[in-house]
Amino acid sequence: MTDLKFDKTCIPYPRKGLYWFINLFYLGLLIVTSVYLCKYSIVISLIYISFYVISVILHGYMCAFSSCPYSGTFCPGIFALFPAGKIALIFKRLKTKRSVRLIKLFFYTILGALILTLILPLYWISKLGIIFSFGYFILVIGYFITFILTICPKCAGRLYCPSAKLSNLISKKILNKDIMVFD
Repeated sequence: MTDLKFDKTCIPYPRKGLYWFINLFYLGLLIVTSVYLCKYSIVISLIYISFYVISVILHGYMCAFSSCPYSGTFCPGIFALFPAGKIALIFKRLKTKRSVRLIKLFFYTILGALILTLILPLYWISKLGIIFSFGYFILVIGYFITFILTICPKCAGRLYCPSAKLSNLISKKILNKDIMVFD
């Protein structure tokens, strides 16, 4: 993976303000949902938050062994995974061994944890009514679409990131623009 090309104009990440604005919304949604889940069970709420924490830590491990230019610095990761860059630095300092098996396992674990973060609260949110369930779904989808259309196009790792690949597909279909092109 060391032969990947990066858009050097995106190092450091140029849209940090927009990134924070979009992800503070997402973090707010996580916090509000977690507080709401506490109404039913503190254990459910802690499990819900642990999915996010686990995702960040595992992403940090994966980042530590990638050629990502943000490893050890600010990470413009989707679903507010921004601490992963700094956590990667910790893994590097601890001289953690690289394991291809673990990286693959962690990738799918992160994907599963993120999906569970999005669907776990639906049962309890549905107790508020269909409008709240639909609203939650729209907020999450809106966040995701906003992120991939505004943050991914200026990420230096867009040649290998799954979110950026989706962003490029959408950009090509809707905007007739290829975000993967850079010099």
